[in-house]
Amino acid sequence: MASNFPKIDFTVLGDGYVLTYNENRNKLIFVDPDDVLSNSVKDDSLPEDFLNKLGDDLDNRIDIDSGLF
Repeated sequence: MASNFPKIDFTVLGDGYVLTYNENRNKLIFVDPDDVLSNSVKDDSLPEDFLNKLGDDLDNRIDIDSGLF
C-alpha cells in the first residue's frame, strides 16, 4: 500500500527546530524557528495578534522622559 504522505528530511535537525512542509521538495523538513519568523516578516504574514502582543511588550519596556516644554 503506497502512502501519499511526504517523506521527512532529517538532514537538518537541531534542538528546538520545527517541522514544516516544503512544497518545492515535497518533503517535511526541520527548520530553525528564527528562519520561520524571518520569512514571515519578508512576506508580511505575521499574525496580527502576535504583532499586537509584541507592540504591547515593547511599549511596556520603553520609558521616555521628554522633559518639560
